[in-house]
Amino acid sequence: MTNRVSKSLLTGMLAGLCAVLLLPGCRAARYQVQRRYSYPPSREFYERASATNVSPGAVQRPEVKAAPVTSAAKPAARPSAPSSAPASARTQPAQPTAVAAPAPAPRVVLGADDSSAVAYRLKAGDPVVVYLRGIPGTPGGEQMIENIVSEHGTIQLPFLDSVYVGGKTTTEAQDLIRAAYLDGEIYKYLTVNVLLPTKSFFIQGEVRMPGRYPLVGNVTLLQAIAAAGGYTEFANRGNVEISRGEKRIPVNVKTIERYPDRDIVVEPGDVIVVKRSFF
Repeated sequence: MTNRVSKSLLTGMLAGLCAVLLLPGCRAARYQVQRRYSYPPSREFYERASATNVSPGAVQRPEVKAAPVTSAAKPAARPSAPSSAPASARTQPAQPTAVAAPAPAPRVVLGADDSSAVAYRLKAGDPVVVYLRGIPGTPGGEQMIENIVSEHGTIQLPFLDSVYVGGKTTTEAQDLIRAAYLDGEIYKYLTVNVLLPTKSFFIQGEVRMPGRYPLVGNVTLLQAIAAAGGYTEFANRGNVEISRGEKRIPVNVKTIERYPDRDIVVEPGDVIVVKRSFF
């Protein structure tokens, strides 16, 4: 019995000694061995345990340090949001397009000056009014002269021989008359205006705006009808009549529309009547 106890005690001491030798840093394991086999811890053991704040009965676990995070372990960066498009490229809401109202039918009114669509050129038989301004000895320094272009294209003026104005515009006629007076040293300063008395034609019947229209220049029948707003829905384009003095001229406008070279030039005082269709 004594041998068996001695053998166990010896075995425990050897095991404790091996543990102490193999694990010098594991104070808790050494303490457990000593406690198991009733071998009291040494004073040195208690001093070391108190210095490291480890209780004799506590098991000290080895400290595990976290491995550093490498660049490969870093979470992938979130993709940045796409930059907003420049203000100029942003889609703008479509603006409603204003629809212009249909323009009324053109009104052909040719004036007596060169600002008209077709500058009128004087011809034989045209009445003209010539205003001379800057003449000494006259009321207001102004004189008005009424004249008619002769068959030779000339007009008669005071202190001058005939002045040729045939085929000229009113502006060109003004320059010719002024040059004739100044070159002849009749007047030193002179302003000349050449005007045409207002001429007109009449249009009646099935047109949208019947009435009297001023006429200067070569206005054709189709232009005259357009000036009156065009036909009504009851117009008979095949039955149009032009009254010229005592003459009656029947016209089929449908034919003129197909062959524009057959259009008729309106003369001063003409009365155009667009007849009504009964079918």
